[in-house]
Amino acid sequence: MYAVSVEGDTLATGSVDAVVRTFSIASGQRTRELRAGGAVHTVALYGSVLLSGSRTRCTKQADGKS
Repeated sequence: MYAVSVEGDTLATGSVDAVVRTFSIASGQRTRELRAGGAVHTVALYGSVLLSGSRTRCTKQADGKS
């Protein structure tokens, strides 16, 4: 795992497998998986907005919609 971010009850992680995952802290359950363009080096949560950064692109996920 390269990157971790926390906002409220949500934990986001990013890793070399090019996947951003979000988890509910309260339940420990994975809530979402998003494919990135390459190894994820940074993630940031701000309210309902999730940003991930890799060498190839930036992915934005807002309000739980793809």
